[in-house]
Amino acid sequence: MRAEEGLVGVVRDLVARALDDTSYELVDLRISGQVETSASGGVVTLVIDKPGGVTSDDCVQVSRAVSRLLDAEDPIPGRYSLEVESPGLERPLRTSADFSRVLGHDIYVKCHGKKPFQGALQCVDDQSVTIDTPDGPATVPLQEVVRARRIINWEEEMRRSKQAKRLSKERAKK
Repeated sequence: MRAEEGLVGVVRDLVARALDDTSYELVDLRISGQVETSASGGVVTLVIDKPGGVTSDDCVQVSRAVSRLLDAEDPIPGRYSLEVESPGLERPLRTSADFSRVLGHDIYVKCHGKKPFQGALQCVDDQSVTIDTPDGPATVPLQEVVRARRIINWEEEMRRSKQAKRLSKERAKK
């Protein structure tokens, strides 16, 4: 079993087996409600991603594969519902690989015992990230990160989208 505690670790390992040899990545796994302590039921939520994004058909496919394995192994006492969802544009950032995907973009990082940091992600390595904040660069060890996500600047994204469409039309004319 993983170093992760109890039921979450067992379920994470089973989900990893179900997703092995697929293009899907398990971004997050949450167990909420009474799943761990009673037979009244709860919710197991899987957040998945893949290159190019996740469709509703992907969620159905993963749900079926994971359900079969969870039913066969039966690690969860009592009743539960399984939910599979995409991470969305503001997906959680947990690993150095997650942070590397958003290098140069604005992020929000909450740490243990410190005020949150917000700014452009400047540097990522296996141990830390450096964020360009209004108070200057801040280097944060990954082990201190409680929660992090990309901040979407919707006006900028719309402008980029319009530019991309314009360039595509210009290329099509040539």
